[in-house]
Amino acid sequence: MATIPKAFAILVTIIASLASFTFGFGYQSCILVTAATTPMMQELHLSEADLFNKLLINIHFCVACFISGLAADTFGRRPTLIASAILSFTGFIVMTHSFSYTTFLVGRNVSLFGIGVGVLVAPLYIGEVAYPSHRGFLNTIPERTY
Repeated sequence: MATIPKAFAILVTIIASLASFTFGFGYQSCILVTAATTPMMQELHLSEADLFNKLLINIHFCVACFISGLAADTFGRRPTLIASAILSFTGFIVMTHSFSYTTFLVGRNVSLFGIGVGVLVAPLYIGEVAYPSHRGFLNTIPERTY
């Protein structure tokens, strides 16, 4: 009987670790966009104000990390984690189907807000579900998925 809850905790850990995986995806795409800034600015005719918008996106991500603690305490870890997954997915869909720079920035803001919430809440949820003897090991799995 004890193996079923342990298997459930491992399954929940793997699923919750997807929030950290999307953080790595979002961060790597941010590095790629930053590395291609000058050629992209020339091709898309972007100004320095657009670079400021990219900075605001990163600030938006940091604000999401602070808000997520309050949301997790108010609504619970699981609903907050589900909401972060929905926000991330919605933002990725908007970015995929964007035909303008502004639409792309809106999608990026939405997805980074969801990722920021998920990165903080996933270890909290894993810590609640895992057995005390496995909690340390299972909480390191999201760190490995960046």
